[in-house]
Amino acid sequence: MNERVVKTLAIVAFLAVGAAALIARNSPAMGYEISIYSSTPIAVWLGIGVALVCGIAIAVRCAFGDHSIARWWALGCGCILLANVLVVALLIVRGYAFFSARGDAGTHIGLVRALIENGHFFGTNKYPVLHVLVTEMYHLTGLAVEYLGMVLPLIFTVIGEVFVYLWARTLFTSRRAIVFMTVAGTMLTWGCYTHLAPNSMGAMLFPVFLYVSTKTMTEDGNRGFLPVLLLFVFLLPVLHPVPSFALAFIITALWCANALMSKFQVTGGHLRTRFRTNLSIAVLLCVITIAWISNFRDWALLWESLLLESDAVATPLATARNAVALGFDVVAYFFKSDYFALLSFCLAALAAFPIVLRAAKHDDCAAGKLMALYGPFLGLCLLFVSTWFVDLKGAERIVEYILLLACPFVGLLLTSLMPSKTRGRLFFAILVVSVLASMSFLGVMRVYPSPYMQGFNPQTTYAESPGMDW
Repeated sequence: MNERVVKTLAIVAFLAVGAAALIARNSPAMGYEISIYSSTPIAVWLGIGVALVCGIAIAVRCAFGDHSIARWWALGCGCILLANVLVVALLIVRGYAFFSARGDAGTHIGLVRALIENGHFFGTNKYPVLHVLVTEMYHLTGLAVEYLGMVLPLIFTVIGEVFVYLWARTLFTSRRAIVFMTVAGTMLTWGCYTHLAPNSMGAMLFPVFLYVSTKTMTEDGNRGFLPVLLLFVFLLPVLHPVPSFALAFIITALWCANALMSKFQVTGGHLRTRFRTNLSIAVLLCVITIAWISNFRDWALLWESLLLESDAVATPLATARNAVALGFDVVAYFFKSDYFALLSFCLAALAAFPIVLRAAKHDDCAAGKLMALYGPFLGLCLLFVSTWFVDLKGAERIVEYILLLACPFVGLLLTSLMPSKTRGRLFFAILVVSVLASMSFLGVMRVYPSPYMQGFNPQTTYAESPGMDW
């Protein structure tokens, strides 16, 4: 594949996305739809699929190619990002009035409306950061609050995927590893991309937090990132406690992993994980989060929902039992769910461990950073397994953080498995493109709730919209 073929594939990808967007725009939702997947013309999904395959093929080919073609890899990732944007924006393009008004998103829109009308918060508003952001966007743009509630998750999706690339730049110096990690991070396998909820927004912004944390800790990092990290320390608890506790856990686990590596002389310290700094940040995050959330009634409800039986939140095991009761094939459901992506990424991370360990012993800088990342990655995996087997609520909220932490290991594994012979590279490239494209398609099918995933479409029609004013 030469430079001309790469440009041709990019043109095909952009034309496919453009045609898909036009077809979707000319096929608006005429009422409530049981599933956005079955109601959207098949040509739209074909266009998205073509763009994803072309983008992945360009990125993989440029990762394997020489310097004359390597510079075009960003074009492939751009095609993938553009296809993802269309997938997430499909509810806007097809004219949905709102999405998930019956759930948390409707509650937050109501709080935003109250903030706009009254000019102040009520005492029960425990997530003011999101509401202030939507309110400011409303005053700046004049757009409807419901429309902004669908646009904001799209913006956060783009920010999150861009910062996956920037985070890869801080971890790797190898172009191939950066490309593969970026492709793995731009697959729609982690995050909740369509719901206006503080937890979802915090998860989508988590690559930003990881990027800033890593820049603060790396030897070549800029000290100027430490004030930004401290700003997140005070901002995250007010946004949502889950990403706040996740960041505190990751920072602490990074220090523990780095300390163990130094003790057993696995590698030279490539992370400036000073005990006092890391402990202070982690403790400050937890203290501010607990101090904030304990002021509200939800603190007691949180423990009740975790420890007591409740039908409001489905646990992983309860979801599997429900699938069996409804006649679903559990194996088929597993491959459709996030847990297949979780298992795949975790196996890739475990397979990459010997490679990282061997490189770390040679004092490789990138390997030292990845060895430290195994601390929070394995810690979150153990936390997820423990919550799974005791059937606690909230286990599914850990999945997105595990998938995100596994992306660097996926990138390193694909880089290391690349054959040295030219003949073997073609077959390997086709295999990698097929696997990544399949994972991307599965991710696309999980973006929107639908009967495909044992769910219902939380669409709000224009006929229902006046009910939000009651």
